Amino acid sequence: MRKQDPDLSSPEVAPHCSRPYADPAEEEAVLARIREKIRQYAAYRFSSDQSCALNIFFDLSQEFEGADRLYLLCVLILRTFFGLDAEFYARESEGKCVLRTPKIGPLPSAPPPLEEKIRREGDVLYLPVRGKQARPDTTPPSFSRDALLGVLAVRLPQTAATAGVSGGEDSLFLAKFANRVGYSLHNRLLAERNLRHVLFLRNLAQDIGHNVITPNMRLKFMLRQLEEQIATLGGLLRTPPGSEDMDNIRSLHAALSRQAEMLGEQFQNGALFLESLLRQSHFDLGRYALRCVRLDIGSQVVVPQLKRFRARLEERGIRMAPEDCALPATPCLVMADFGLISQVLANFLGNAVKYALPQEPDSCPRIRSEVRLVADAFPEHRPGAKVSVWS
Repeated sequence: MRKQDPDLSSPEVAPHCSRPYADPAEEEAVLARIREKIRQYAAYRFSSDQSCALNIFFDLSQEFEGADRLYLLCVLILRTFFGLDAEFYARESEGKCVLRTPKIGPLPSAPPPLEEKIRREGDVLYLPVRGKQARPDTTPPSFSRDALLGVLAVRLPQTAATAGVSGGEDSLFLAKFANRVGYSLHNRLLAERNLRHVLFLRNLAQDIGHNVITPNMRLKFMLRQLEEQIATLGGLLRTPPGSEDMDNIRSLHAALSRQAEMLGEQFQNGALFLESLLRQSHFDLGRYALRCVRLDIGSQVVVPQLKRFRARLEERGIRMAPEDCALPATPCLVMADFGLISQVLANFLGNAVKYALPQEPDSCPRIRSEVRLVADAFPEHRPGAKVSVWS
């Protein structure tokens, strides 16, 4: 039996193939652009070396991975074909230019400003490298909306240094070459950004499972305990309470109070983790965007998380008393993201709960913790805080 051909119009098979062929008006628009490009290239009068340089740049820009190789490719093409020294300055998120290729000597030490126009200073030609224009509603906030991605600085030979920037075949070729660099770089940066977002979403899903979904299973267990205690209390209240019943009621009241406190802590912790995981800035950048504040790592992060995990550790036969947490005499102040640094410690303690071996009641081990300042924890003798937890 002949296998049935797939329905290409089905969105499950090919969501982009909803029509049998292109609109004739679209076909004519594409043909018009082809004819226009034929006329333009005829007017450019590029030499065989210039045309070959553009073709090889295009081929290798598709082959090489990573923007760094693309930066090198554009300057090495100019050196190989025309003996021109060049540097590439890439635009950073702050809007400044940073040198991304080897320094070639007496070019200005300060990065050139981002400008829309080609300009010349002495024998150096500065060409803006533009990406593709994109609609503001589709351009990610971390990407350049004004399409300026960097500057290509080229030292002209002595014969070309005196020519006008707007005239001469060499200047025209360099301008068109900078345009090709910009389009290729635009595609590469978007591809890297998309890959970064995919990896971020994958990590985010794992973090949500570890820090939100799994704790919610614990929350469900706590709610079931609370329902059982309320049912027991209701049974006691249906009969006139005696002295023994009053003792039971007092015991239940204390248990309900503890349970309500634990539920409140669990809710606050879950809300904190959701807020820190689902910020819009994370999705804009494709990575966790830190909101650092000054906090006492001991009293604001370590102690609350140890308190939160105490009951779960005790269920595994591991004792953790409040006095087993050693804090420095003075607050250990650090700059950190409160929600995310709390999750780091929560993940650590969650793994301890998950992988700790069950213990016999008479050999119950104890968990101890310590927070202390370290004078040279980071390079350049910068101080930091060290958090230790051990059995």
